Amino acid sequence: MDPKWLKVIPPSTVLPERQEREDRLFRHALRPDWGVGLWVAEESTRRRLRFEDGRLRAFKKGYYHLLEPVDPTNEDIDVVFDTIARDHTAAVQEAAALASRAQQDPVMRFDEQIEVWLSLFPQGFKDPSYAAQHRYPEEGSAQQRSHMGAASDLAKLTLSPAALDAIGEDDEDDITSRVTHVLRNTSFVPSTKIAVFAALEGDERAAFGTACHDLLHGSDPYRDRFNRWLKALAQVLGQPADWAIASALPTLYDPERYVYVRAQILSLQARAVLPGVRVSKSPDPRAQQNARRIALATRRTLEEAGHPVEDLMDVAIFTWETLRPKGRARLENLRTSSST
Repeated sequence: MDPKWLKVIPPSTVLPERQEREDRLFRHALRPDWGVGLWVAEESTRRRLRFEDGRLRAFKKGYYHLLEPVDPTNEDIDVVFDTIARDHTAAVQEAAALASRAQQDPVMRFDEQIEVWLSLFPQGFKDPSYAAQHRYPEEGSAQQRSHMGAASDLAKLTLSPAALDAIGEDDEDDITSRVTHVLRNTSFVPSTKIAVFAALEGDERAAFGTACHDLLHGSDPYRDRFNRWLKALAQVLGQPADWAIASALPTLYDPERYVYVRAQILSLQARAVLPGVRVSKSPDPRAQQNARRIALATRRTLEEAGHPVEDLMDVAIFTWETLRPKGRARLENLRTSSST
């Protein structure tokens, strides 16, 4: 008799919730990059699986043979099952909440955001005052912690794979020291938390350096690396990480792909560009994915309006400057001025 894990998927008359955990986990034969899929729903002509990449996919009859049961001897069944099940529950709850509540109006229309933005920086992202305030110091001036472009350049230079591979085992200039140096050059992370990283010693310091390397350069899907990063931060800090420290390092190293997360501001921004999507107050892989979706949608909308950005760091600055209380007050002042 074949091993249990080799058996075919149960017939469609059987509901997934009545199956054993290992009988609900599959991989797609042609798309291993999706990760493991959890069988969550059975319909008359199709079945639905939630995969580790976060996507819910439907498969019609005639294609079930592409769903290959996982080998329980090579998978931590309970961990994989619970992780995907939590993602699925969160997605279902999010969709239900969106369907059941009236759509919230934006606190500011996107054209109003641009109006506020141009009142601050008349040439938009190309304005010299914007560059001097947020990206790079003016010639002859000292770099400030608000110069995100300069800090990002430093991260790319000192934390690249080649730069990290060149570090010797006994070098004092290790990964942790480089990370703390990069973070000290920004306003992203409170100095008290940076001091905790800098003070690490021995095995703890080495483990934290490994976690930093894995986050930036690991080969696993980013959601898995981000989840491990959150666990490493909690271990070092003695408490769950907040968004500031969780999102700072990937943003500085790769601002084309990742955004610095201010959860409330990005959730407000979503009302104008991606209604129904929100970012939870506490970081997790799904919320990080939502934050990136909002940032990318904002970037597209800016570019469609004739305001191209350099990276998602520009997007984070734009959302903050326009949607924080000062930005909203500025819009009211502009309205008052135009009516007198």
